Amino acid sequence: RARMIDPAEFVKNTFLELPAAPPAPSPRAQSAPPRLVPDPEATEAHPQTTTFIVKGLGRFATLEVVMQDLAAQGLADRFDYVYVPMTVQKGRPFARGLAVVNFTDPEAAQLWTPVGMQGQPRPLRPGRVQGAC
Repeated sequence: RARMIDPAEFVKNTFLELPAAPPAPSPRAQSAPPRLVPDPEATEAHPQTTTFIVKGLGRFATLEVVMQDLAAQGLADRFDYVYVPMTVQKGRPFARGLAVVNFTDPEAAQLWTPVGMQGQPRPLRPGRVQGAC
């Protein structure tokens, strides 16, 4: 003997209720790099660190500019390695706005105050690899 099925019950049991999907991120959020939060306490948190990265120096902060800044702050003989990556745009070299500096002692790193594009101090970040390369 065949059983009659109520059409409302049939439709109700046919569809699955899924949890709501999270909103899709915007295309800009997918393409943008993660935001870096500067850590002004980096040198205090790592007292034995000698290699530091400083970002936000500007496109015109060349190797010579960074070394002059170190010398002007009395640190001319307290570092042994400086790296300023460069790029070429329209045939002209520009800095990428960051520098890697290895100091000979941890105290020298705490004395250096790098200055950014508008004259504001930039925080030092400890490098993943320590020592001159």
